[in-house]
Amino acid sequence: MPEDGRYAAGTIAIARGSSPASQTTQFFIVTDDTTLDPSSGGYTVVGKVTSGLSDLVSQVTSKGIADPGADGSGKPEVPTEITGATIAREK
Repeated sequence: MPEDGRYAAGTIAIARGSSPASQTTQFFIVTDDTTLDPSSGGYTVVGKVTSGLSDLVSQVTSKGIADPGADGSGKPEVPTEITGATIAREK
């Protein structure tokens, strides 16, 4: 969790509810350099996108959310799947 709340574009972090201890199997990808309020406990960074981020933005996130909920969350307008991931030790 960045102490300053800054998450660089391409960061992959674990999502959570209102409790800092509520982390689940959901995650989010930061598509642009972002600062999130660190006073709520921050979000655990688990990785980074190493290729294809610009495609994700232009082909998926720029199209919006289908039927957004009151909090603005929901499924992407463009059906999307993650088809692969690599886990590597950080050097």
